Amino acid sequence: MVSKCLTGCAGTDPRWFEVNSRLAEHGQSIECEVSHFVGQGIGEMATHFRGLQGTQIPYGMYTYGLKRPGGTSTEDLTQGFVSIWSPEALVVVPVRRNAVPGASVDGAIPAGFVIRGKINRMPPPSSEKPLWIRLSPIYQKDHLDIKVDPTGEFRIYTPLVGRYILVVIRGDEVLDVQQISFEEGLRLKSVSVELPAQPPSSALQVRKQ
Repeated sequence: MVSKCLTGCAGTDPRWFEVNSRLAEHGQSIECEVSHFVGQGIGEMATHFRGLQGTQIPYGMYTYGLKRPGGTSTEDLTQGFVSIWSPEALVVVPVRRNAVPGASVDGAIPAGFVIRGKINRMPPPSSEKPLWIRLSPIYQKDHLDIKVDPTGEFRIYTPLVGRYILVVIRGDEVLDVQQISFEEGLRLKSVSVELPAQPPSSALQVRKQ
């Protein structure tokens, strides 16, 4: 999947909004331009964009389209919806890989596909606080939650491509945070996660002034 990012301003002068398109798996930028940007009760705002940056965009709900630049094709790479309720907005928009000329398309998932993983240096077991993993892609929105066996073993049944943030969690405690990359292709893979001797330092807290 490919992603594109829109940015812009809304609600104040100047209002700013930007779209950023990137290959979702690895973050490569994809050249696009806005084909339409229509607000509910507002109308077409595509003329407010210079490239992928828009100004003077009123607050509201919008439908958008992104296409390849140059006018060689009128077909949109992707379409979607976006809400703008802040003076500055940045949106990363997914674009399907097979919509981009020259991009490869993944094959069918083979029967029995599984990525096997193992957490080393497992903490002492706790029946009240099970251990689990959250995988969050850097350039996409959906995350994947994975059960971890008491032995530290886990399995992923979905083919993954690109960079993810892997978080090891027990109860409400974050035990480890790592960046992990999955290569393209549907070959069976394995993942090894080495827990640190000490969990990460406490999270930064934002307090009211």
